[in-house]
Amino acid sequence: MMTKVLSFLLAASLMLGMGEAQAEHFAGAEIYWECLTSGQDAGKFKFFVLVYTECSVPTSVSVLHLEALNVPNLWIIPLAIAAGYPQDATPSECGFTCADQVLGISMEKYLFESEPITITGTPPADGYTFYWNPCCRIATDNLVSSAFETTYFAATMYSFNGQDVFPCYDSSPQFAEPPISAQCAGYQVRYNGNAIDTDLDSLSYELTDAIGNNGIPVTYASGFSATQPLPPPSLTSLDPTTGQISYDSDLNTAGRYTVVTAVNSWKCGQLVSRSIRDMNFIFTACSEPNNIPQVPPPTWNSPVGATGFDVTVQAGDLVSFTLEGVDTDLINNSLQTMELTAEGVQFSSDFLDPNLGCLNAPCATLTNSTPPISDVGSVSTEFNWQTSCNHLGLNDQCGSLTNTYNFLFKFRDDHCPVSGSNTVNVAVTVVGDPIL
Repeated sequence: MMTKVLSFLLAASLMLGMGEAQAEHFAGAEIYWECLTSGQDAGKFKFFVLVYTECSVPTSVSVLHLEALNVPNLWIIPLAIAAGYPQDATPSECGFTCADQVLGISMEKYLFESEPITITGTPPADGYTFYWNPCCRIATDNLVSSAFETTYFAATMYSFNGQDVFPCYDSSPQFAEPPISAQCAGYQVRYNGNAIDTDLDSLSYELTDAIGNNGIPVTYASGFSATQPLPPPSLTSLDPTTGQISYDSDLNTAGRYTVVTAVNSWKCGQLVSRSIRDMNFIFTACSEPNNIPQVPPPTWNSPVGATGFDVTVQAGDLVSFTLEGVDTDLINNSLQTMELTAEGVQFSSDFLDPNLGCLNAPCATLTNSTPPISDVGSVSTEFNWQTSCNHLGLNDQCGSLTNTYNFLFKFRDDHCPVSGSNTVNVAVTVVGDPIL
């Protein structure tokens, strides 16, 4: 059981040059901002820091600070903990909670938010950067002396067409999926952080360096690098379009490894923001084998003849498919219970009403199914989305007639103490009339 005290206050003090902090049990964190478009604060920004921690002694700290780099007349942004936080973010299938303090599984989520803030000027070529640099990293097997390095979470705002950032015109992407929990050595890893951009800007992903003291990259141990942060002989791959991380661990993989991803947001072909997520992957030896659920490509009903996980349709077309995950592993001679969850900005908020709560109605729905959906041995759902001209993005400042919408489906078994999960992305690109 972990006994170290989580200390956001000391981390903030270190960042401000006021003191020295103790080691933190960060499972992951990210910074993002929202461009306010209505009300008395329209044109201003609101900043957020979402932090996942491995559970430890509760903390009463309610404030942290971001530093601003290259921003005129702005150095520090204070953020207070949001109402309703912290929250228990422990996966539920094995009955554990934060109070159990199971290494790599019991997690707690903190959300900090700023007051609306005015930022002015045109960002330089290297952008306006907002970062949180708390001490200290946990020792990991792929970084050299990482316990003596600070962590580094950052997001950067870039210029778009030379515009002043006041009034604001862009919200940054944010990750909707929590950091990965502990996995059994020998598992396949199929993980997606599910970055969402409410402006429908194009997103790209990459693996990047872990940053430590004084903003300098941490040295990787022999056999590891920023782009290969997990143990050989298997290779780590990240899909630059969907953000899907794929890795096949083996029984010798047990350990803790730092993995850092960046999501880049592009508006009309111009880079407008970049967010870094630093997280730990933990692999543990398990007493019995367990495979992750297997998810073949969708069975397409419409458009007829579609294959794979990606499809391009014309506005007005119906998109319909069935998706199923299967797990044939037996635990105590019984099939496991499977759970299916789904995420995406274009889903109906209740997954049933095509006019409720998505970014642009009509919304995508799941037939007679409100996630989480559970069944034994396999679980499936039918997806339906009536596209329209609303989904072309005609008002995106560059006249684009194409939008790609990502729908993530996560299949998880109930193997304990470490479950197996598989996340797949179905991408639907909506285009206008073809050019003849």
